[in-house]
Amino acid sequence: MGNQYDRKAIIDHNKENFNFFASFCLPDVVTYRFPAFYENLSLLLIQELMRLGGEKVVMRLALSLPRGHAKTTFIKLFVVYGIIHDLFTFVIIICANEDRARDFLSDVHDILLSHNIKAVYDNWELQLKENNKDTKRGDFLGRRIILQAVGAGTSFRGIVKDNKRPDLILFDDAQSEKNAESLIESSRLLKWVTGTAIKTKSPKRCLVIWIGNMYDPPENCILYHLANSPQWTSLVTGGILAGGEALWPELHPAGALLEEYLNDVSL
Repeated sequence: MGNQYDRKAIIDHNKENFNFFASFCLPDVVTYRFPAFYENLSLLLIQELMRLGGEKVVMRLALSLPRGHAKTTFIKLFVVYGIIHDLFTFVIIICANEDRARDFLSDVHDILLSHNIKAVYDNWELQLKENNKDTKRGDFLGRRIILQAVGAGTSFRGIVKDNKRPDLILFDDAQSEKNAESLIESSRLLKWVTGTAIKTKSPKRCLVIWIGNMYDPPENCILYHLANSPQWTSLVTGGILAGGEALWPELHPAGALLEEYLNDVSL
């Protein structure tokens, strides 16, 4: 009875507290608490997903955080959080090339296979029906879960699986710096993003997240265009906020960030 109560308490904490969930999934990796910005971001996404449906079936988020601030780790954990708590069941992961997308998929897969997840929830590995570098598909917590890795600009084949369409389309550094150097190449990629990739979304509800960097010139930067679109929610921040405090003081204090910036400028 005591063990059952402990398990229920862990499940409840994982649902209500994203920082608790993060350290539960990756205790050896998440050694610092995610700061308030990340906690508020996870809350925003959860609330929006719960509201999607009816006339509004898609939320589009453009997100840019400084390098070295664990944004990709945060998003991987959010993907796992959403799978466990039935926020989405079909996730498309799109990166600049197939290898990066596969690496992202592999990391999400490994989190689902972690000891703590198996002990408290279920054994994802035992219920996989499709398991290769590009696709992980199986039953988990009574739901069919599909994870698929795609390289940006490539052909989408067989995107409808088990009569499902993606309810999370995640672009993680899908535009490379090299792509942003060319107006022709960046325009071609943007056309693929809007005309092909996002068009695969579920007609019931879908969260679309673009995580990227700002590049010069702005007209070649997809994040710049998305951040200025009225159809997208935009969250773009630096390591030091407007008030002078650090975005993540425990990991990157403001003084250290300023010293690093001055060193870069001097060189």
